[in-house]
Amino acid sequence: MSRAIAEVERLIADNGELHVSIHQTRRIVNELLSEFDPEVLAKPKKVEVDELVDFLGFRLRYERLSKGIEILGVTCFEPMNIPVYNPETGKVEACWITEKTVVINVLLLEERYKGRYAYTVAHEIGHIIFDNAIMRERKHDIRGRALEEFAEELCFTVDEFLERNAKKEAELAKAERQRIERLCDNFAACLLIPDGTVDMLIRAEIKKYKPSNSSACLYVNPVEEDKQFVHSLVSKIVETYGASREAAGYKLRDTRIIRGISEILDNKGI
Repeated sequence: MSRAIAEVERLIADNGELHVSIHQTRRIVNELLSEFDPEVLAKPKKVEVDELVDFLGFRLRYERLSKGIEILGVTCFEPMNIPVYNPETGKVEACWITEKTVVINVLLLEERYKGRYAYTVAHEIGHIIFDNAIMRERKHDIRGRALEEFAEELCFTVDEFLERNAKKEAELAKAERQRIERLCDNFAACLLIPDGTVDMLIRAEIKKYKPSNSSACLYVNPVEEDKQFVHSLVSKIVETYGASREAAGYKLRDTRIIRGISEILDNKGI
């Protein structure tokens, strides 16, 4: 078992829900990368997400998951049929997928979706970490024990309790699915552009731009010179990590190393 998955298992609450803070997500990412490729934690370098899928014991497959890019990816832990779009017939058909397969919308292989492709694969790796069979079984066991204790207190069987509270249980299940999706989004952002190395990259670029700057931060204004610097810095992050310009912009805001950057990013159309 991956150490990252073992770390996640310890974060499941007493009611079977999985709550992970952004700081814990970063720690889980670092744990995973230290197993996969420690070098990406030591210097600015692209994380090879395709290889990471293989490292975790899964395989990649490409299918037309929707007419456009409405559906980006799906992770299949067990053999199953999934719906795929057939452009020749214009219809949705069933497609048999083997176990431990990450299916990516084939349209994302187009050059224009390069950044989105990497993010989608990283998101699906998040599902491998946060939503795998081990996690599901552990959450199910904890949830089952909690329901048994609660139903016993009310003098119901578990089935009777669930029947009486079907709507509430459905809401809880939906909330858990949404929580997992948010976790996978946060995980993907942290995985593609690791905090430690992007800080190195940003500070190195600041040193080139403002050699005399001795502050821990750089303050920029919406003037042409600073705009060009921010634009080139976004491009550098995209080139180094294979991320989208949008993801690079978010990361620049998140690090808070460059102050005043939001106004430039918002107005520059980056």
